[in-house]
Amino acid sequence: MQLPEKTIRAINTSYDNILKFHSAQKESAPLVVSTMPGVTCSRFSRPIEKVGLYIPGGTAVLPSTALMLGVPAMAAGCKNIILASPPRSDGTISPEIVYIAHKIGAESIVLAGGAQALFQPARHARHQRMVQQMLVADGRAGVELLALIQAEAVGER
Repeated sequence: MQLPEKTIRAINTSYDNILKFHSAQKESAPLVVSTMPGVTCSRFSRPIEKVGLYIPGGTAVLPSTALMLGVPAMAAGCKNIILASPPRSDGTISPEIVYIAHKIGAESIVLAGGAQALFQPARHARHQRMVQQMLVADGRAGVELLALIQAEAVGER
């Protein structure tokens, strides 16, 4: 994997900043509020054990998406992080994505884009599920819809 030193420094700086911000949000104890006599509400955080992160990369490499999804997942304590990103025309994955996957402790990278990447976890629904939740930050309505459909397929909704 060959990355220019300038790119490595930029990724490392972004990683450190994102990690610092998201680590500061971790709750040390659940928030408990008594809203009225006899009624107590609480909020607590717990990590998703197996999370899939969709990193777009068909026409443009988006290492920022890998950082903005991966670092918070790592900071939250997700034990199994799997990235899914379309391969480049030569069948490889961008070295920026590989470098970030290593930094966040990703278990693997699925070389698939679009619907294939979102439905890969659903194919394992009858066996051991690859992920519990697929996170997408692409913003395109079609990708968001596919994520909802995928959640339905694995029985998460």
